[in-house]
Amino acid sequence: MLRIDLINKKSISDANKLAFLLLFCGTLYAAAIFQDYISSQINTTGFYWSETMLYNIYWFWLIPFTWLALKIYISLRPHSLLLNILFLGTISLVLTISHILVFTQLFVTFSRLLFSNPHRYGRIFESALSNQAYITFIIYAFVPLLIRYFRKIVPEREALHSMYDNSITVRKGSNRISIKVEHIQSIVANKPYTEITTNGTKYLHNGTLKKFESTLDPKMFIRVHRSVLVNKLHIVGLKSRGNGDYDATLTSGSSVRFSRHYRNYWAPLASTGI
Repeated sequence: MLRIDLINKKSISDANKLAFLLLFCGTLYAAAIFQDYISSQINTTGFYWSETMLYNIYWFWLIPFTWLALKIYISLRPHSLLLNILFLGTISLVLTISHILVFTQLFVTFSRLLFSNPHRYGRIFESALSNQAYITFIIYAFVPLLIRYFRKIVPEREALHSMYDNSITVRKGSNRISIKVEHIQSIVANKPYTEITTNGTKYLHNGTLKKFESTLDPKMFIRVHRSVLVNKLHIVGLKSRGNGDYDATLTSGSSVRFSRHYRNYWAPLASTGI
């Protein structure tokens, strides 16, 4: 039975968002320092590690402001295309100016504490406005587009994955137990039942092989014989019979015949030399 389990799932977790922002800002930070170094070498000017490292902390201020931007975009985003464009432009401009003002004030404050010759507020503000403002504005403007894109594709991928069963319920005596599909090594049609094999244990099920083929992920389970499905994760070796058929060894040590009539399904495995 096909199942779609998407209730109350976030498309992107807060942890993933934060990790992405940290990686992105860290990359910008390192690139900016490297650019300053190259510029100093080309123009034969002085290069001061402490000052350039302090100044380029500017890029890490993208984290709190981008987080704020996400909250604003998600809660207040208008539906009209024109209003949406105006909204994005206005919010991005406000965030950019706020970013520069906060950064400048904190940079000057730390400069007075760390250096004997501190930087002036006006000079740092002008530098940030002329060098970083347009990049900052673009980043804030593209945040909702990126989030909308990921919000669209992640649920689609989750839905595609969740279309297939991740467990099968079988009987063991008078009890019913659930088996995770990744633990299943093979499923063999043995009328009037189907035989499900895990690591050293076999269970009988009244489902047909055709039904299992439609409800299990085809990226994991492949048809290797008229009456056999095999979990690719449990194949540890293949040996040719010399007539086009192969014998596959599974993690349990058991052997399964791969029929040449179903070669289209398992040929890629043979070519990898498992």
